[in-house]
Amino acid sequence: GGVRLTGDPHPSKGRVEIYHNGTWGTVCPDSLGDAEAQVVCMELGYAGGKASIVNTVRSKDDVRIWMDDVHCTGLESRLQNCSSNGWDAQTCHLSQDVVITCDDMEGQLRLAGGNNTHEGRVEIYHRGEWGTVCDDRWTLREAIVVCQQLGYPTAITYHYDAYYGRGVGPVWMHNVRCTKGQSRLEDCLHGGWGRHFCFHSKDVGVECANNIEGGVRLTGAFLPRQGYVEIYHNGEWRTVCGDGWGYQEAQVVCKELGYIGANTNNLGFRNRQGTMRLWMKDVQCTGHESGLQECSYNGWDVQNCDDSHDATVSCDSGRTLRLVGGDGLTEGRVEIYHNGLWGTICDNNWNSRNAHVVCRALGYRTSIKHNVKEVYGHGTGQIWMDNVNCTGQETQLDSCSFPAWGQIVCNHRDVVGVQCEPHSNQMRLTGGNGDTDGRIEIFYFGEWQSICSDSWDIRDAKVVCYQLGYSTAINSSSKAIYGQGLRRLQIDNITCTGTETELLSCSSTSWKLTNNCNHSGDVGVQCDDTEGQLRLMGGRDINEGRVEIYHSGEWGTVCHDIWTIGEAMVVCKQLGYSVAIKFHRKSFYGQGVGQIWMDNVRCKKKHSRLEDCRHLGWGEHNCHHSEDVGVECEKAVE
Repeated sequence: GGVRLTGDPHPSKGRVEIYHNGTWGTVCPDSLGDAEAQVVCMELGYAGGKASIVNTVRSKDDVRIWMDDVHCTGLESRLQNCSSNGWDAQTCHLSQDVVITCDDMEGQLRLAGGNNTHEGRVEIYHRGEWGTVCDDRWTLREAIVVCQQLGYPTAITYHYDAYYGRGVGPVWMHNVRCTKGQSRLEDCLHGGWGRHFCFHSKDVGVECANNIEGGVRLTGAFLPRQGYVEIYHNGEWRTVCGDGWGYQEAQVVCKELGYIGANTNNLGFRNRQGTMRLWMKDVQCTGHESGLQECSYNGWDVQNCDDSHDATVSCDSGRTLRLVGGDGLTEGRVEIYHNGLWGTICDNNWNSRNAHVVCRALGYRTSIKHNVKEVYGHGTGQIWMDNVNCTGQETQLDSCSFPAWGQIVCNHRDVVGVQCEPHSNQMRLTGGNGDTDGRIEIFYFGEWQSICSDSWDIRDAKVVCYQLGYSTAINSSSKAIYGQGLRRLQIDNITCTGTETELLSCSSTSWKLTNNCNHSGDVGVQCDDTEGQLRLMGGRDINEGRVEIYHSGEWGTVCHDIWTIGEAMVVCKQLGYSVAIKFHRKSFYGQGVGQIWMDNVRCKKKHSRLEDCRHLGWGEHNCHHSEDVGVECEKAVE
């Protein structure tokens, strides 16, 4: 009953043939239309397909005709389930021939809304339609899969909350969780196609590394418009030497990256010399060059760099807000640019909604504190706004209501400051034996910071593992068993319930750098990487049994709806066997207990793990354990 397409060099196009009684034979094309093409293509793992009449007609003497007068509704899972005149048809006249073309765009990606081709909102093609991806549980790991699928070497950063604008149409994926080695986003675990609780305001975006000769990028900061300047040359990214680095050079870099210009040419970041090699020394630009490599410089390979800092920039994205006087990039006195001047904002009626708009406009997640008077200094010059009233939905502060520019009833002692909460988009484990364990570090204020052990426990560790894409935490440590960090991020009295999807959602007073916690208390974690593993239970030997899959910390079974030898093949190969001999339905190896994790599983030939196959969604089913599937694998292990 298996089908294939033949007669065309493209595997997604050709005449349909069906396997019966040990022989491949054709299907009479006289009645084949789009509904039948849809079933054939879906059975082959494509999103759908269409039928088209061709002029070439074959003789009945040249082919074996197995099926005739085939009629499908388009909803069948296999061609043999459609109505027909039975096997070995004799009434086919071959008056015409039909070619089926399947939609092989399924799972393709594109980036939309960015300043260039290597950044933008992530969109995926499914069932004939482009749709977006929700930001729930989205991390750098998923962004890397996106960029590599699109042909880029890796991801530089990723973005939440419709950073590149809101998409239209369906939200196809959410709760996406990719594992190491996956090459396509569609193969990653997710909540099921179109199954979500999201709006387009949560669409994800990525920025991919564009490794072209002379290309530039910014790294080492939370905001994509700030960071160390790196340039790609001779197959390698390196930081640019800061000798002679000034505003004109920063201006060229920012314009090359698609921004309107530079805000500053020195962020005051720690010098990375000694930790990585440098490109380009004594760079001199006029400010009008289209790229940094068009400027004059003293050779590519830098042997010594005398300046006290590497080249850094902060680019002007056209936004008119800044934070001044804080300890880092995420806090400070709020200043707004109007009529050619920077000015402050009066605190009358200032509230958390206003602060939220400020932080979101600056690229942060939200506000932590909204009325920090005098902490960041009084400011000087113009006070531009007073009695600001935001709904919290605005994208810029000047879109909120306020009396008029410069119409104020306050003085500089009453100007507002905010502390913003950064996106938790950079976390890593280091010092461990592999990807799943190590010292926890968060990228904050331009550097990787370790976490103090105050109030740290297994519930906090679970959230870290969830955020990194694992199912749970096995162990939590608070004695620097993975080594001591160089700097310190302390989160005072952090309290997670263990159900949050990211560390920033847990209760804590604030994110602050501190020297009050000894590095001997740096926390670490060991995450559970058994997600998606399989086992066979209830069989007479190790190569057969009821199929059980590990998900979200629990073993569960698979329902037999539309289960075929194709899915059994994936199970056996994932377990290390070469092939599946048989597959079984109706709890052949006995009924399982606990969760039924998967239903309506449909695998493609490319799939190497059962969890990557399409299904209704984890725990979504209409089954009982009397429908648990089983397999028998060929005993010789490859």
